[in-house]
Amino acid sequence: MQQSTYEALFREYQDRIFRLARRMLGDDALAQDVVQEVHIKCWKNRDGLAGMSNGGAWLMRVTKNLCIDKIRARKQTTELDAVAYAAPSGGPTPYQTAEVQNMMQILRKALDTLPEKQKMIFHLREIEGLQYKEIAEVLDVSVDEVKVNLFRARNKIRETLINTSNYGLSSSHTGAS
Repeated sequence: MQQSTYEALFREYQDRIFRLARRMLGDDALAQDVVQEVHIKCWKNRDGLAGMSNGGAWLMRVTKNLCIDKIRARKQTTELDAVAYAAPSGGPTPYQTAEVQNMMQILRKALDTLPEKQKMIFHLREIEGLQYKEIAEVLDVSVDEVKVNLFRARNKIRETLINTSNYGLSSSHTGAS
C-alpha cells in the first residue's frame, strides 16, 4: 500500500480508534497509547492492508484486541464512554440540563446492565456508525449474531427507559429483565 493511502486510511479511522479505546479502557491516556500502537501496527502491515477488503474493520479489530490486552494487564473492567454520551451544548436551560443528565444517568445504568458483547456491538453501531458487516469483522462473529445482539441491547435499553418514564424506576428495581 502506498504511504499516502495507508495514511489516509489511518487518518479516517483515528478518531474512531480513540473513541473505541477510550470506551473500553475508560482512560484518555491509555486510549492515546492504543492509538499509537494501532498506528505502528498499521505502518508495519501497510503492504498487507492493500489486499484487505476492509482495512477499517481490521484497524478496529486491532484496536479492540489491544484494549483487551491492556484490560487483562491491569485487571480492571471496562467503563462507559461518558464523553460520547454527553449532553449537547448550546445554552439549554437548567431544567433541560438536569433532565438530560438524568436521562444520561439512566441510559448509562441501562448500558451497564448489558453483557459485554452487546455493549460493544451497541457502541460500534450507534456511536461509531459501523455497518453490520464491519462490526462482524471487528468482533469476528456472524452478521446475524451482530443483529441479534443489537436487537437485544436496544430492547433492554428501551424497556429500561419506558419503565423509568412510566414508573420512575429503572428495570433493575422493578424486577424486569
